[in-house]
Amino acid sequence: MSLVGKGKLLTRRLLTRGLLFRPSLERARGREIVAASITTILALGSEFALSSLAGSSAILPSLAGSCVILFGAPRLEMAAPRSFFGGHIIGVAVGMTFQASSRLMVGPTELQCVVGAVAVTLALMLATNTVHSPAGASPIVVILGHVSLRDATVSLIIGLGSLYFWSLVYRRLFASNVASCRIRAFRS
Repeated sequence: MSLVGKGKLLTRRLLTRGLLFRPSLERARGREIVAASITTILALGSEFALSSLAGSSAILPSLAGSCVILFGAPRLEMAAPRSFFGGHIIGVAVGMTFQASSRLMVGPTELQCVVGAVAVTLALMLATNTVHSPAGASPIVVILGHVSLRDATVSLIIGLGSLYFWSLVYRRLFASNVASCRIRAFRS
């Protein structure tokens, strides 16, 4: 066997064993892009309308980031209900805790509270296996927005419920055809 043949054989073996496998998201097709975009509009629109009626759209920025995960990559672990709900609940709870503690203590600035809250949120999400990257923004929104407990709770219930409803609709109608989350291998 020639040197080139041995190199190809070695490459094939490494690929099949996953050693040269580089995960990548496939490019979404036109239909998938339109479906994800329309579902995002419906989800955020309904969340904003319901939150406006209740008088609180406190965590809308971090929920908007969740639309990217829920509708753009619905098969990722971060799009699972456990990660979606758990991540945001942890993020808001940590944000409220740091916000309350900063009022009681003299010394920590808002920036220090934000940095600490995001670090604690990440640690808790990792410990509970509920990592959802947009939820990392929840404590920032809570602390910098000086969100009250009532507003945070109402916004969390309405926002999570609305987005979860639309994620179920999206998965039911489109996710079986969504190729944007299929992992593929490609050669370097």
